[in-house]
Amino acid sequence: MYNFFPQIYDEFMEYADYSKWKDLVINITKKYNVPRDSILDLGCGTGSLLLELNADFSNLYGLDISENMIKKAKEKAKKYQVDIKFFRDDMITFERKEKFNVIVSFFDTLNHILSEEELLLHFKTVKNNLAGNGVYIFDYVDRDFMNEMFKNNIFVDKRENFTCIWQLSQDDQIDFIESTYFVKNKNSTYDKVKEVYTKKIYSLEILKKIIEKSGLKILENMKNSQIAGDRCIVTLGK
Repeated sequence: MYNFFPQIYDEFMEYADYSKWKDLVINITKKYNVPRDSILDLGCGTGSLLLELNADFSNLYGLDISENMIKKAKEKAKKYQVDIKFFRDDMITFERKEKFNVIVSFFDTLNHILSEEELLLHFKTVKNNLAGNGVYIFDYVDRDFMNEMFKNNIFVDKRENFTCIWQLSQDDQIDFIESTYFVKNKNSTYDKVKEVYTKKIYSLEILKKIIEKSGLKILENMKNSQIAGDRCIVTLGK
């Protein structure tokens, strides 16, 4: 997954307001009196959120399953001279010696977990790596979000240096996104690249049952349409 996407990820996300995600995290830590000693970003991408949070946390960590994303993230952290520890791992089964005050997972990374069994394991893994009074904040997208984004099962984004066409299909309750990219090269012609991404859409009822089984507790659940579409945001604690 995401072999090519990291090459254009930052340009693709140029309109993402990471300061609003930062404010969300800070407000939740204040509300639940969570120390801001350490934060782990699951599915950290190229590290933009962690760079935004640098002034607010003593220790920053980023995890991503994509080797190319981690490579880009390390390059950016070095460029801006920010100390962030990045590591390549699976958000379902990762294990660290550190316990984190805050764990986050944004931009519907959770939807890439494709089975209820794996999702339960993910929440148990988060619990094992969370400090005693820590919080896990994640967002997920529901079917309404996908229907809004993929009108007639297609999403097109045309920029100066690339065009992406995402086509959505469903099979056995899994969403398949066939992605075609046309990227301008140094000769001012376009290279064509294809990738396929997968997502699973979970209902709140299913999520609640899985979270309860994991031993974590829902502290709050809300909809937010001010950051990046109409997203569901959940905060968990032990």
